[in-house]
Amino acid sequence: MAINTLGRISVVGTSIVGGDSAGNIMISTGEGMELKGFDIFNYDNAVPSLTIGDFSRESIFATQRIFYKCATTILNTGEDTVVSFADVNYNDDSVNTYISFASRPFFTGFGNTINHVYGFLNAPQYNVMGIFDEGKGFVNSPEVLAGVNVSTVHGVHLLDTAGTGTVTNQYGLVIDTLTKGSAKNVAIKVGNTPADQNIIEVAAPDTPTFGWDNTNSEFTFSKPVSIPGQPKLLIHTLMYNQTGIQYVARPFGKALVWGLLVRVDVPFNDSGTDTFMMGHQYSYDYFVPSSTTVDTPKTINSAVPCPWYSAGAYDISAEYTGQNGDATAGQLTIYIYYTPLD
Repeated sequence: MAINTLGRISVVGTSIVGGDSAGNIMISTGEGMELKGFDIFNYDNAVPSLTIGDFSRESIFATQRIFYKCATTILNTGEDTVVSFADVNYNDDSVNTYISFASRPFFTGFGNTINHVYGFLNAPQYNVMGIFDEGKGFVNSPEVLAGVNVSTVHGVHLLDTAGTGTVTNQYGLVIDTLTKGSAKNVAIKVGNTPADQNIIEVAAPDTPTFGWDNTNSEFTFSKPVSIPGQPKLLIHTLMYNQTGIQYVARPFGKALVWGLLVRVDVPFNDSGTDTFMMGHQYSYDYFVPSSTTVDTPKTINSAVPCPWYSAGAYDISAEYTGQNGDATAGQLTIYIYYTPLD
């Protein structure tokens, strides 16, 4: 079916162009179109194509279900296109994936440079005489009803670029310099009430995190923070059930070690002796001799005078040994204060 006109199309109704059989539809107009209704171009038993093209005026599509089960193509839009989507009910569990809004433009055959490609563009114009309280470009507001379990919810998920072509620079999130705010200009805001926050989590061993400790009013890092040229403090905890060689830093690069000490926080309680040593792969008791006991609270200083120069490629290790292997308590903390040199 084809609809061709030089004028504007304005159609309002409950069901517009509906049916059970396939019907490929072409709509062409020179003055834009306005389509409003509950079901527009709805084919339940087939997947027809719908092509809207060659209009050079603003068009409005506002509907409950628009282009439902249609392969839709929009061609040669001369000016702005406004699309509004209302609620959609999905109840077919034979479908593996549902996409509420999908746009996959294909760009082929261009000989000139394309400056910008926008998959989604939100550019509202505010022209309100009264007070406009708040404008939001994108809002994700999921709801999980009683008895339903969703394994993981992502508010925004950015995927890596696919394909065999090349990309010079790739950024997951870009925020321009913000200056319009007369009171504040904040690129990222986390939380709306005072609370502990996990701000960043990295997909790495032990899932390192950067967060906010609201009780102590401070930022927290679950791993050491590296600032070139600045001293760092390495902290490592050793428990009574961690027997054998435990690596504190592997490898430990070129550095000046300003201080090294071990604090026994909770005495180790093996029925025999409780001993501890600390060193590296060339001498396992280089910093703390192997005869050092840890059955009472104490602070143990390095046997090597500091500052100590690390030439690099050291595996700093520590080892607790319970004589009878029956300890049920014990904890010590290792502190190394150093400046990286590589």
